[in-house]
Amino acid sequence: RIHLSAQGAAVHRRDTLISDTTLEQFSQRLEAHSFIRVHRSYLVNLNHIASLKTRGRGHEIYLAGVDIAIPVARSRLGALKRAVGIAP
Repeated sequence: RIHLSAQGAAVHRRDTLISDTTLEQFSQRLEAHSFIRVHRSYLVNLNHIASLKTRGRGHEIYLAGVDIAIPVARSRLGALKRAVGIAP
């Protein structure tokens, strides 16, 4: 179950979104539309990534026009870098 509120509302301009569709199911449906899973709790549109930053031992991304840091799982960092063209 996905429950989007508070922090997500600032990004998506919606008060609340509740869905029984899992994030993995959304990921499978949207990967052909430039979306990538960057963390167990986050699925982002590659076209809206403004920056990728290193914070200590971790990484986070920022979306254009949004001041919220989205964590990137270490296990997903390589795929993200390949998707945005900064790794072989």
